[in-house]
Amino acid sequence: MRFTKAAVVEFVNAQKKVFDIVRLVDVSLTKEYEITESGEFVPGEYRCYAVWNKTRRCDNCISAKAFALKSQLTKFEFVNNDVYFVMASYTEVDGTPYILEWFPN
Repeated sequence: MRFTKAAVVEFVNAQKKVFDIVRLVDVSLTKEYEITESGEFVPGEYRCYAVWNKTRRCDNCISAKAFALKSQLTKFEFVNNDVYFVMASYTEVDGTPYILEWFPN
């Protein structure tokens, strides 16, 4: 997917009506970004894997795989007794590559 900053804000806001977590991930830095209403990318204070209560990159990192393949992938992530369905899609925002992840919490 390719977006301008304005278009990604609109897309993310639409996804947030269905999914609890929608975020952009810089795979090389394992950094997550929240997108503000004004289109600013605000780095989260934690690495992307922290949402899964992990201290390092996931063994089955769907974002890294989607980034390498420049595609969209899905997986199930198991955390304690909970199961999450995660979608990750290679995305460019004004030419800068990210992974867009979204999943229910």
